[in-house]
Amino acid sequence: NGTCYPLWNVYTGAYLCDPDNTFYKCASPRNESTTPKSNAMSKFNYQMDAISANWPVHLGAYADFVTYQLEWVTGKNGYVRWALEGSPQFEVPSESIWNIPQNKNKTNPQKTMLEEPMYLIFNGAVSSSWGAKPPNPGKECRGDGSDPVTNKICDSFPMYLKIDHIRLYQDLADDLEADNYMHVGCDPKTHPTKKWIDAHIDEYQDDDNQHKEVAGKAFCTSNGDCTIGGDMGKTLLKTGKCVKSRCQCLYPSSWGGPRCTTAISGSSSSTVTRNATTNSYGPPFGMSIGIAGIMVFLSFISVMYASAKDKKVAVLLQKQLKTAADQRSHEAAKMEAEAQSYGGPGTDARHRPRDNYSQNFV
Repeated sequence: NGTCYPLWNVYTGAYLCDPDNTFYKCASPRNESTTPKSNAMSKFNYQMDAISANWPVHLGAYADFVTYQLEWVTGKNGYVRWALEGSPQFEVPSESIWNIPQNKNKTNPQKTMLEEPMYLIFNGAVSSSWGAKPPNPGKECRGDGSDPVTNKICDSFPMYLKIDHIRLYQDLADDLEADNYMHVGCDPKTHPTKKWIDAHIDEYQDDDNQHKEVAGKAFCTSNGDCTIGGDMGKTLLKTGKCVKSRCQCLYPSSWGGPRCTTAISGSSSSTVTRNATTNSYGPPFGMSIGIAGIMVFLSFISVMYASAKDKKVAVLLQKQLKTAADQRSHEAAKMEAEAQSYGGPGTDARHRPRDNYSQNFV
């Protein structure tokens, strides 16, 4: 009934080459005798491993919205399934990739179901070689302008692909296969994309398109386009807002990116221009400096308080020692006075007359 297989499946990959390549498998190998080298890019040639499923849409697709669906499940029991208005059109089971026929020497390489982060691309295009071809491909659309049908087709250009919504779903069940790594997002935990890009930034920039971190400026229609949303306690967390159809980050030192949805550790300016010392994990650099300053101040106060307390103890100890010394001196003087008053005159040998010898005889 036409719901299991596409009407035609014509694309099975192409052999790709650089413009200067002369390899015979290239679609248009360069003729060394007639065409000089252009040195437009680095040399390459390889077979692109690809598969394509094609399905003609009815007239309603040009007058109204239709629903396209792509279901992607990784792992040995996974699959990739395309559907139109809920009806499956084409499916590639994972087993067809890893459980492949082999010869005696097993030279057919076993493949793995694709699981790395990828993009979904929505585009409207016409081909010069197959499908709905435009009139006079590679030349003036209307040709000599004598064909009324061609003129009407060319009058309809440019064509636009209008998208009402794109919805991404992730299966959060706890009974998934062990090798099911399905995630929705730009930086899943199983495949840390941001960490990879940061470590290979040269592969993602050139002289004309340098890597630059931004805060806001993405196109928007409402505040919801410029915030991570979500609830934090009882307060709705808003990281940005839509101002004149462009995102503007409310906290550029903490939240950046075109839509203010990227958490950052700190910045040197409101445009999130950071250097190596601030582009790191942890709290913002300014906050770290502030906390360090507070700790130094508290430590200084603590040392001063301890020093003042030690001085008070030392003064008190000196007073106690002086009081004790005075008290001992006073008691000694008192005891000497009492001894003199008790013995009376002449009792002390030092006060006896030298000529009193009677006491020396019995």
